[in-house]
Formats: sequence, structure tokens, C-alpha cells
Amino acid sequence: MTSHSHIDRPLYITVFLNGFISLLELFFGLISNSLALISDAAHNLTDFLAVFLALISRIAGRKPPTLKHTYGFRRLEIFAAFFNGLLLFAIMAILLKESIFRLFNPVKPPSQTIVIVVGIAAFFVNFISVIVLNPHKKEDVNIKIAFIHLLQDAFVSVVVIISAFLYNFSFGKYVDPIATILISILVLKSAILILYETVLTLLEGVPPNIDIMEIINFVGQNYPQISIHHIHIWQNGPNEILLTAHIHFKENCRTDEIEMVFADLKEKFEKQWKINHITFEPEFNGCGESETISKGISKGTKF
Repeated sequence: MTSHSHIDRPLYITVFLNGFISLLELFFGLISNSLALISDAAHNLTDFLAVFLALISRIAGRKPPTLKHTYGFRRLEIFAAFFNGLLLFAIMAILLKESIFRLFNPVKPPSQTIVIVVGIAAFFVNFISVIVLNPHKKEDVNIKIAFIHLLQDAFVSVVVIISAFLYNFSFGKYVDPIATILISILVLKSAILILYETVLTLLEGVPPNIDIMEIINFVGQNYPQISIHHIHIWQNGPNEILLTAHIHFKENCRTDEIEMVFADLKEKFEKQWKINHITFEPEFNGCGESETISKGISKGTKF
């Protein structure tokens, strides 16, 4: 099994399972008039799209860099995640509005048997998908997103099943819209988090796990012969964090000494902050800028 197929195979399995259960829940949700089932179907549908887009973007992302796209196509996966988060937010907002309307304009409760049986089927499908994706959730942002969705969907299916058992009580006509409101709020929170993380990446923001001042302090404490400034850190795609910086040497050094310092810095940065694409620019007389983050463009020699 190749390094790609060990992730692709679980994605194919999850795409099939979620595509099937989405259609099943949507069909029975419509014929039983259950908003809770329809909202769960919508969430499962976005899970299906998340994994499907992850597959497509992973395949496209394997294309090698070109003269026109020197970083390759890894950012396609971020665009896919952004689209999925946007779609999830829109669908849940619509269902939230409809469930609030039904709360004040109640209708006859859906078929209890249909909701329970389909809810149990959805729970097992989501549970299997979670198990399949769990070993790979740290390897790809779209897989992480799909894993979170599926974990939530398993919980949502439990909410749907429990709500169905309450239909026969005097307050039964309010159970379905209330369950849908709870589901929508939970999923909307997830959608907002997805949108925040993907927009941060698309705007080339510093990844949340990295503190630039921590890096500066680390260099100052462990490498007294140099200082670091003009730092830029961003993320191109899943597991691909880039850094460029100016390294000022306080004393003249031989080329091999510069190479040793740079090699050691790169090893430490990758180990501690997972930064795996690093470019340093050495300086001896300074570049005229000392700010941590510079707005200027240096004309120094690239190393």
C-alpha cells in the first residue's frame, strides 16, 4: 500500500457510507415529515461532500509544482474545506430558521418507528466512519474536518433516537423542532470554527499553534551569536508550514559555520513547531530593518 492509498482507501469507504445514509435519512425524513432526520441528513450530506472534496483535492494536490504554480496545488484542500464549511453553515442556518418556525407553529409528530430505525442505522454508519478515519485525522485538514463532523453526527443520531421516544408524550409535537434547534446550534458552531481556520490559512495567517515571539525568544536564548527578524510564517496546505526570516550574524562567519547554524535551526523549528519549509537570509551588516515583521523588501543575498 502506498503512502497515498493508506489514506485514500478509508476516504472511499467513508464517501460510500455517508452518501448512502444521507439519501436514506433524507428520503425517510421527507416522507415522515421529521426535521430532525432532515437536519441529520443535511449534516451527513456535508460529511459526504467533505470527504469527497478531500479525495478530489488530495488527488489534485499530488500534482508536482510547475513554473506557474511553484508551491504545487496543496491549497486546493483548503479551498475544499472552506467550501464545505460555508455549505454546512448555510444548510444549518436554514434548518434552524425552519425549526424555530415549527416550534411556534407545531405540526403532528413524525412516525416514531421510522425515525428510530433510520436514526439507529445512521448512528452505526457514523460510528464505523469515525473508526475508519480516526488513525488519519492528524494527517489532513479535510480528514480532520470530516472526522469531527462524523463524531458529531454520531451524537446527533443519538439525539434523534432519544427525541423519537418522546413523540408520544403530551409535548411530543415540540420535540422534533427542539431537537433540530439543538442539532443546528451544535453544527453551526463547528461550521464557524472550520470557516475561521480555513480563512486564516487563505489569508496566510500564522498557524494557531505558533507564537512568533516564542520563536524569537527561543533563538535569543539558544543562539547568542545571531538574532532573527523580518519573520513571515504561513501555511500553504495540510501539514505544510512555511517560514522565511533574516538571520543577523553578530560576527563574521565562514560559509560552513553559517550552514551549520541554519541546519540546526531548521531541525529545531521542524521538531518544535512543525515548520517544514524554511528559507533564511544571512546578514552581517544588517538590512536597515530590525522589526520582527517588516513591510519592506530586502535586497540582501539569499542563502
